[in-house]
Amino acid sequence: LTNDCLIPFGILDIKTSKPYFYNFKNKPTSNAMVDCIEDFWKTEYQNTSYNQLSILLDNGPDNSGTRTAFLKELVNLSNKYNISIELIYYPPYHSKYNPIERLWARLENIWNGFLLETTEICLKFMDNLTWKGNKSLTKYITKKYEKGITIDKKEMRHLEKYFITRNPVISKYSLIISPYY
Repeated sequence: LTNDCLIPFGILDIKTSKPYFYNFKNKPTSNAMVDCIEDFWKTEYQNTSYNQLSILLDNGPDNSGTRTAFLKELVNLSNKYNISIELIYYPPYHSKYNPIERLWARLENIWNGFLLETTEICLKFMDNLTWKGNKSLTKYITKKYEKGITIDKKEMRHLEKYFITRNPVISKYSLIISPYY
């Protein structure tokens, strides 16, 4: 983009095959990503009998299972909606197995050769994309998020002890966040 910057954050609902594109002017923070996850939950599942959200992640630095701000906000989300949130991370160099990577490839193929000169052009491409017959939901987020949020070690130990359960065999790649009971 010549005068704009657009950084997308994507969610692909495996159950319904519906893609979601959340777009930011700046690199989304951990809190911004959790806001997108909350928006997705409210849009698709809040008024259903579902009480668990399983998320497949790429193990990037902003959404890793060790990112304290990300985990704290997910604990808050879990408590707010009384849901369990399971984080399942793909190991490094296994992105080819992550379905959303195929969605990104499709988007790149669709806009291949076009001049993506404005935010509006990019958003229109995303908005018109369909995946397995489902039209995408595209949003442009203008909220400003504070950067550099850290959670102190004592608070993280508390969250890890009471709300975050790691799989003992693959603790780096699988964890469950449980709400207050």
